[in-house]
Amino acid sequence: MTDWFQTLTFTKLVKTAVGYEVLETPTPTTFWGIFMPLSPRELKLLPEGERAWTLYKLYAQPVLTLQVDDVLVFPQLNNKQTRVMSREDYAIYSYVAYTLCQDWVGSGP
Repeated sequence: MTDWFQTLTFTKLVKTAVGYEVLETPTPTTFWGIFMPLSPRELKLLPEGERAWTLYKLYAQPVLTLQVDDVLVFPQLNNKQTRVMSREDYAIYSYVAYTLCQDWVGSGP
């Protein structure tokens, strides 16, 4: 899998509520990884039961540490906000997997 990795860049949006207003602090990050759509079997097994959302798997080197609920913007995904839904640690195989879901634009912290 790691042979398919390429240089990717994303912007992590840290949202904070200040004085009844949501402020977004962008932080750009570059790493090695690859995007893949979820397979039909993976979609079928989702606990949410929702199929209308745009979902992706992000495979990356273990040095990339994202937390569930982080909001990211990838140029490769047309600059749409995505939210980290889960993290799977496969460090023994030299990668980690994240499930990303397209997020509502302007969602709160």
